[in-house]
Amino acid sequence: CNCMCFMCRDEKINFSEEKTNRLLSKIDDVFLPMVQNAEIVDVNGSGEVFLSKFYKIFIKKAIEVNPKIKFDIMTNGLFCNEKNILKYSLKGKMNVVTVSVHASTAATYDKIVKYSNFNMVLDNIAYLSDLKKNNEILDLALTFVLSSYNYKELPEFIELAKKYNAFANIWAMRLNMDILEQFDVMNKNHPEHKNLLKVLKKCNFNLPFVRANKEITNLIQ
Repeated sequence: CNCMCFMCRDEKINFSEEKTNRLLSKIDDVFLPMVQNAEIVDVNGSGEVFLSKFYKIFIKKAIEVNPKIKFDIMTNGLFCNEKNILKYSLKGKMNVVTVSVHASTAATYDKIVKYSNFNMVLDNIAYLSDLKKNNEILDLALTFVLSSYNYKELPEFIELAKKYNAFANIWAMRLNMDILEQFDVMNKNHPEHKNLLKVLKKCNFNLPFVRANKEITNLIQ
């Protein structure tokens, strides 16, 4: 992934050339037989799809062996633009696209997501929204992981999702580094936890396009 979201990693993680070549060598014999009859393939959770040498080759070959195949894609959105969608032969082949955003302003976004560009991501989300409007993708979702950095922007983030006709996916932070405890505003002992509760009460979690996990909705019940 080109980005470093603080709640995900504290350093860049890239495959070695050896590991990349090992994956590439398995495309024809291992991966393509697995998807030749698949309707939808999920290609998220393992780095940025639009920068991956493996995905670039795998996606094109998967479409060749299975022209009806579609993909669920999770992306940071920076390179999820018309140029790359065409380059990867994904036009009309995307089912659900989920973009990690985590903010409603550039200032907050820059604190959370390093090596990205908030305005470029919004431009690409607008393009994806047009694809959804034209029935070229089934659904669009924007993701927001709650932290002390961004919780005050949650109501505006929900409006942002509404603007782009997207689902607002709101998640509690998963603690995978000790340093993250200071940002875990979901923790009742966090100094800003009471302020979080006030913000959550301002949000309408019953809206059809808002999806929050139980850890969050339980706080306001």
